[in-house]
Amino acid sequence: NTKNNYTTNWHEPHLVEISRSTNATLVGCTLKNAGCNPIENIGEWDSVANGIMAGRAFNVYIDDCTIDQTMGGSIAIARSEGVVIQNSTLSNSAMCNLFNNRAYSQDGIIGYHNYDQALRNATIRNNTITTYNNHGIHISGERLILEDNTIHGGYANAIRVSDWRTTPWREFTVDAWIKGNTLGHGSLASAGPTYINYYQPGTMFMGTNYQYETGAPFVPVLGTGTSNPYSFFDTFNDGNSNGWTPNTGSWSVENNILKQSTITSTRHIVLDSPVVTDGTIQAYLHKAADSSGWLGIQFRKSASGDSPYASGYLALVDHAGKVVLYKAGTGELQSAQSVYDPEGRFFLRLMVELAGTNIKVYLNGKLMIDHNDSTYSGGYVGLASLGTTAYFDSFGIKN
Repeated sequence: NTKNNYTTNWHEPHLVEISRSTNATLVGCTLKNAGCNPIENIGEWDSVANGIMAGRAFNVYIDDCTIDQTMGGSIAIARSEGVVIQNSTLSNSAMCNLFNNRAYSQDGIIGYHNYDQALRNATIRNNTITTYNNHGIHISGERLILEDNTIHGGYANAIRVSDWRTTPWREFTVDAWIKGNTLGHGSLASAGPTYINYYQPGTMFMGTNYQYETGAPFVPVLGTGTSNPYSFFDTFNDGNSNGWTPNTGSWSVENNILKQSTITSTRHIVLDSPVVTDGTIQAYLHKAADSSGWLGIQFRKSASGDSPYASGYLALVDHAGKVVLYKAGTGELQSAQSVYDPEGRFFLRLMVELAGTNIKVYLNGKLMIDHNDSTYSGGYVGLASLGTTAYFDSFGIKN
C-alpha cells in the first residue's frame, strides 16, 4: 500500500489509523510507503505518516505484520492501554523523507510523550526492527514487556525507555521487563543498545540481553530513577508475595504474576500495609477461560483477615466483563457492563478512586461506577476471587 495524500490537505496519511479504537486486531498485514511519494510537495512537510497509528486505543493486537518505508514511525502506540506487538518485521522507519532526513527522527515503535495518559500494559515480543531514523523502540509508561526482539541498524538506541519533558510532562516508567533481546549500537557515536531513565526504583526487571554485533550477553544499565505518584507498587518480579498475607486460598507467584488457584468459595489475600483512606488502588487482572467466577480488589476493610462479606467494599470484574461495586452486609451497590473480556488476550486494569464518601471504579481507564457511601471510611486493601483461577499483577496505591 502507498498513502501520501498531501494534495487533499490530510497531513497525517497513516497507512492504518485505529486511534481511539477498542479491541482492534491486525494479523498478517503488509504495509509499505507511508507518506513517501508525494505528488505535490515543494518544500519540507510539517507532519508525520506512520505505518500503523494506534494512539489512545484499548486492546490492540498486532501479529505477523510487515511494515516498510514510513515517513514517521512504523507503529505508534502512545497513550494506549493493552497492546501486543509480536512476530512482526519493521524496517526503514522514518527513512523515506525527501528533504531533511534528520528532521523526521521517528522510531520503529513509538510510545512516549504520553502527556495526560500513560501507555499501559504493552507487550512487544519477537519482532525484528531494522534501519530506523532514531530509536528502534522508544516508549515510557506502565507494565511494559520487551522480550526476544532483534533490533539493529538504526541511528540511536535500539531500546529507549522513558523520556524527559519540561513540567508538567515529566514522564516516568513503572514496572518494565526487558530480557532476551538482541540489540545493536546506533550509528550515533554515543548511542548504546539501551537507554533507560526516569523510572520508579524497584519496579524494573533487567534480564540478560545480547549485543547484535558480538553476541555477548549484557544486562541493561539503569539510569536515573525518579519520584512519581505511587506510594506503593508491587510488580511480583522478585518471584514472591512478601508483604501480603493469604487469608484463604492457594496463592503463589508464577512467572512474575500473583496467582490464586482455588476455585471453590471466595478466596482473599491482604496487603499488610499501608491501610488506605483516600487515594487510588489499582491491579492488573486476568482469569482462566472457564466462563465463570469473578476477581477484584477489596478496600476499606476493618480487619486484615476480613472477607468481602465481613467488612469494607469490593470492586470486581466478572467472567462476562461486568464491573460490580459490592459492600459487606449489603451486597451489590452498583454495576455496569464493560466491553472488555477478562478471559481474553489482555490483562485488564481495575482501578478504584476514593475521595471521602465518593467511590469511583474504572476499567482500562474508563469510568464504570460512580457511587457515594459512608459506611466504611478507611482500612486494609487486598485481592479476592471466586470460582476461577485468578491472576494479578502490577498492584499500585496512590494516597
